[in-house]
Amino acid sequence: MSRLNPPRTLVTAVGVAASLAAAGPARAQSVAEMAARMDAMQRQMQAMQQELAALRRQAGTQKAALAGEARERRVLSREQARLAAKTEHQQRVAQAGGPGGPGRGRARTRR
Repeated sequence: MSRLNPPRTLVTAVGVAASLAAAGPARAQSVAEMAARMDAMQRQMQAMQQELAALRRQAGTQKAALAGEARERRVLSREQARLAAKTEHQQRVAQAGGPGGPGRGRARTRR
């Protein structure tokens, strides 16, 4: 699909319409046709600009959503690391025989 260069196309169409108008009344229909084509091209350009604006808004929304998801993943990752460290600490304490160290807890239960 070829892309239109709106300013150049519009200037060319206006120039052609002006030269046709200078040719006389026999060309009046051609001038009217050219004006109709120019109007159609303008409407097409406006529609394309609206579509582009909608796509930009959609891309911005998607970008914001991805940024939010990335923030959530970072928060969850930090929480997971915190819980892993806590679990590791609890396992070391349990292997050492409890908060009082090896033997202390057992000596109390033997009495």
